[in-house]
Amino acid sequence: MVRKKIAVLASVMILLAEGIIYPAVGVVTRINYETDIVTVQRANGHVYEFEGVEDLLEGDVMALLMFNNFTGNTIEDDEVISARYSGFTKDDIE
Repeated sequence: MVRKKIAVLASVMILLAEGIIYPAVGVVTRINYETDIVTVQRANGHVYEFEGVEDLLEGDVMALLMFNNFTGNTIEDDEVISARYSGFTKDDIE
């Protein structure tokens, strides 16, 4: 059991070191409750979608784990493999 966990952790560390998976941050810009699709926009302007509306709201900040689709030279085809609520924007307070 411990060996398996160590092997998985080593694999993840290699993927991170190679930039195949990487962390990112985005803000929820659109929520489609009918299709269960959340749209997030990163600070660089790129827009990504993922499933799992749950209790998210527009303006929520999301911590993203991204997969580069083995194309390190472009982020146009990258995919969100994990998204976690990370907070809200200052505009939501007012």
